[in-house]
Amino acid sequence: VDNIYSFSIDSDTTYLPGDHFMWAFKTEFLSSDNSSEAYAVFSVHFENDSIIAAKNAESLRILNEKLKQRELHKLYLCVVIGTPKQKEGILKDYLQKNEKQNKVYISDKKQADSKEIATKYKVLSSKNGLSLVEIELLTGRTHQIRASFSHLGHALLGDGKYGTNAQNKQFGGYKKQFLYSYKLAFDFESDAGILNYLNHKEFQVKDVWFKEAFLNGDL
Repeated sequence: VDNIYSFSIDSDTTYLPGDHFMWAFKTEFLSSDNSSEAYAVFSVHFENDSIIAAKNAESLRILNEKLKQRELHKLYLCVVIGTPKQKEGILKDYLQKNEKQNKVYISDKKQADSKEIATKYKVLSSKNGLSLVEIELLTGRTHQIRASFSHLGHALLGDGKYGTNAQNKQFGGYKKQFLYSYKLAFDFESDAGILNYLNHKEFQVKDVWFKEAFLNGDL
């Protein structure tokens, strides 16, 4: 792909949308050249950080516009404790962020300073008291997935902040959250200029670190 990069990093560095940066770590490009400069479009920070980066300012502008118009879809895989009653749907709630605690709180009704959130999900499989869930964020807020599923009563496996240690101990006492950004889909409904060639294409991580273990019943 000539105008964007997609790669994973092992780093504590956070890149914000629009940041101009150079990298000095091993990358897996969606680009055919060897350039080491880019503009961050968005980054997702889980066990391995994933970054989608634009090679140039025009690509950055288009991708940011498509994100706002929901013509670019980021999908996640996670493992939650238990099985949601509805196997698929959209969770609509209100989120409040506590900066001092670095934590968010979810409510069913609008509260002061709360923001509306929407989380689309589909249960792919359930076994051994756990469920593998695919998620698409229709809004993007801090800790939205983790807090929303905790509020639903199905915290993410390994999540010590929004789940409980007692729950996690029942399933191996994992210390890391089972959440991964694994698929990017382009679904342009309007002209995308120099990025039109990406329309209807998908890029997917082949080996999500917990997927095979879940399907094999090893969690």
